[in-house]
Amino acid sequence: MSLLIPAKFGPVVDMASEEESRPFLCGVHVMTTEDLRLRLEVTDGAFALIVEETEEGLKQRQVGDYPLIPGVDMTADNERTPMNLIVPGEAWKAAFATAKKTTRRASMPILSNVLLVRHAEDSITLASTNLETPSIMRVKPIAGAFPPFHTAEKGGDVEHPKDGEPFGIAFDPVRIATIHTFFANLGFSWHNPVQWRFFTPLTPAHAFARDLDLGFTYHAILAPVRV
Repeated sequence: MSLLIPAKFGPVVDMASEEESRPFLCGVHVMTTEDLRLRLEVTDGAFALIVEETEEGLKQRQVGDYPLIPGVDMTADNERTPMNLIVPGEAWKAAFATAKKTTRRASMPILSNVLLVRHAEDSITLASTNLETPSIMRVKPIAGAFPPFHTAEKGGDVEHPKDGEPFGIAFDPVRIATIHTFFANLGFSWHNPVQWRFFTPLTPAHAFARDLDLGFTYHAILAPVRV
């Protein structure tokens, strides 16, 4: 089972938890939707990021189009298959940093991806190549179940402000900076903005963006600080 993940998605791990007491939050949840589109999820419990491939993006990244890498078994991976695992944060960071560096001047767009292969013996390979210098890392996925995200845009039994009534929301500035840095590094700016949606002082705020060229949507969720 294998997938291609854009090398520019290395920074998604910056939003993962660093608390060793919750190891299943210290990595990137890699999964596929029912129609086999790639979906990445990260969270530290207070904020979360969902990166999801569009139908157009699915057509752009086929494992069968990726060049063979010596030492990586891709013989049965011409078609995408379901995936559901948690990649350790440190392994993700190292593999994607190497891929971004070595494929920066790649002549083929397909090379600007990291190949993720899941093996039957419960290990995974993260590989990339520029046709001259391959990079191969083999690690074990993090054990445990990744928590399901509640992406409802409005809370349940919460008193909503009246129309036109101003209200304040308290947020952790470090987490806001992390989210904005992630979007800025992907190239979003004033001419291709990120849309924030706010609902009540006590419900999470949502940031949305869409990359038509790469074929992905981005959805960040930030819980307010209760003061």
